[in-house]
Amino acid sequence: MFGTESSPEFPPVESHFRDLAEQMESVFWVVSRGGELTWVSPAFETIWHRPSASVLGDLGEVFLATVHPEDRAYLASWIQEGLELEDARTAHYRIQRPDGSIRRVRTRAFPVRDDQGRTQRFMGLTDDVTDEYESRREMEETARRLRQTFASLSDAVFIVDSGTRTIVECNLAAERIFGYARDELIGSGTRKLHVSQESYEAFASDFDPTLQEEGAVHLDWTMRREDGSTFESRHTVTLLSETKGLGSGVVSVIRDVSHERTLERQFQQSQKLEAVGGLAAGISHDFNNVLTVIQAHAEMVQDALPEASSLRTDLGEILEEVERATKLTRQLLAFGRKQALQPRVVDLAAEIRSMQPTLRRLIPANIDLRIETSEGGAASENGEASENGERRGGGERNADGRTSEGGEPKEDWEASDDRGRSDDGPNRVEADPTQLHQVVLNLVTNAVQATNGGGSITLAVDPRELSPSQAAKLPWEARPGAYVRLSVVDTGVGMPPEVRERVFEPFFTTKPPGQGSGLGLASVFGIVKQSRGHITVDSEVGRGTRIDVLLPRTSEAPTAEPGAARRKPAGTPTERSGTILVAEDDPSLGDLARRVLERAGYSVELATDFPGALALVETCGDALDLLVSDAVMPGMTGAEFLDRARSLRPDLRIVLMSGYSKDELKGGMRAKASAFLEKPFSLDELVRTVDEALAD
Repeated sequence: MFGTESSPEFPPVESHFRDLAEQMESVFWVVSRGGELTWVSPAFETIWHRPSASVLGDLGEVFLATVHPEDRAYLASWIQEGLELEDARTAHYRIQRPDGSIRRVRTRAFPVRDDQGRTQRFMGLTDDVTDEYESRREMEETARRLRQTFASLSDAVFIVDSGTRTIVECNLAAERIFGYARDELIGSGTRKLHVSQESYEAFASDFDPTLQEEGAVHLDWTMRREDGSTFESRHTVTLLSETKGLGSGVVSVIRDVSHERTLERQFQQSQKLEAVGGLAAGISHDFNNVLTVIQAHAEMVQDALPEASSLRTDLGEILEEVERATKLTRQLLAFGRKQALQPRVVDLAAEIRSMQPTLRRLIPANIDLRIETSEGGAASENGEASENGERRGGGERNADGRTSEGGEPKEDWEASDDRGRSDDGPNRVEADPTQLHQVVLNLVTNAVQATNGGGSITLAVDPRELSPSQAAKLPWEARPGAYVRLSVVDTGVGMPPEVRERVFEPFFTTKPPGQGSGLGLASVFGIVKQSRGHITVDSEVGRGTRIDVLLPRTSEAPTAEPGAARRKPAGTPTERSGTILVAEDDPSLGDLARRVLERAGYSVELATDFPGALALVETCGDALDLLVSDAVMPGMTGAEFLDRARSLRPDLRIVLMSGYSKDELKGGMRAKASAFLEKPFSLDELVRTVDEALAD
């Protein structure tokens, strides 16, 4: 079948090659000069799953029938060229077994020539390369995916020669983050990515020892972009094993963590402000009790003195100082978001416009006041407004979005679809108008002090839609949705970063001692947060300051300003009667309330904690006409106390006392009371509140 030693294809001198060919895994074959397959080795049957004798003969008629139909034309041309050119060549093609399965093979052919160089026949080897092909294809697919992943990573990835610190490869993110084109990075040193030579050397000294010992290192570092700006980054550097021809190297993955660092600092600042706010509110709550006692005793002594007494003037001074202290505690409560508010639906733009005369008196003549609202153009005291309400001039915008004259920084919040329309109330918010005015006055006061050399202050009101992505960029856990934005922009001296980061801290001030309490912006922060809003500051030295207040927008109709409370004439002691239970854990304040109410004609019982008050409610029964209680006392929560008191006396009228906001009282306490009395209160306020609660 395979010929013999006397076969013309295998003369005796070459017969030993046949023995070798029969042991090979590759198919060894012989083709005559005329193109006939005259001999194949036994490996043919292993690869083709066909008898060897079935393919002996003309290649074009017999052998090609075993080739995959799609590859026959290619192989026929390859064979014909080989017979004509008589050269060595290689072909890759597919064969089809009798069972229909496909295998990939590689054939290498070469001519056999005599001593005169004439071709006598062709010989060659054919190998089954199916597994090799599949492995190579998998490797190529893996490499393709790796290249795709490498290119699509959001982190910058560099492959660096560890000997020369030269960049060998980088991805698209490296171009985006550092601002260099790929051609500018490849082949250059990593020094250009560092802030300075000292930083470059310190970086290497920090990670080199650990990298050599552990094979990987993680560290945070400040890096430099092509434009000279810097950013905070996190590095993961991994040592690559030495590759033939490439030497050793490292893979450096660099993540821009500037935004994360900003969020971390904002969160830490928020936590600090929350803690300080809670402390301030707690101190203010206790201090309110002290102020109430001082005020009441001073009023009682003043009332007892003759009109001509000189002591009345001294007592008046005491009461004025009590009023100053009361304002101070309200600022602390505002910062702690626990002050009493009276929110209603108002048009923020209208409120700002109504304040213009007041603001004008506050602002010196050398400062231009501008008020811009979405309903129309800007109003200016010292200048001409443009038709669309924007500041004229102002210089060209710099790269950071500010004007060269210190104008407002660029912002990317979406303008609301309601902008420019006034019929559906695009600027309506639910807030306490008095506190809104306080916010504006405090912000403008700070702007005036920053612009004391002359310049401009702009107040702008417009509706804004905050998308989820935009809300995520803001501090203080901002939520997406519809807002009304109040912007206060000045062209003053601006603030350095260390001041900007602490601007809302209570008692923090850059003014000389005795010229500022440091509570102005702290109370603004508290009022805005208590109104479910957000506040941001953008400021740089020499470029002015912009403060944005975002308040949730409402579609509800404006609420009419409540008129003066209906006051019943204060009765004389002979006209008043009834039993009142005063529950107050501060002994001085409790005793004071008892004395005032008894002097007004009421019978008073006193309790210093919630359990004692409940016992008196049960003991007095129907004889008890009114309960006047502090919101926070020992024994149980205020809400639990009110529920249990109501269970004993469902019809019992209750006056709730607190220095905290009604909204801050937990468990729906305010709704369970008949009236609310804010601390500190005067003697008249206490008696009048009791009179009205009993009369209703």
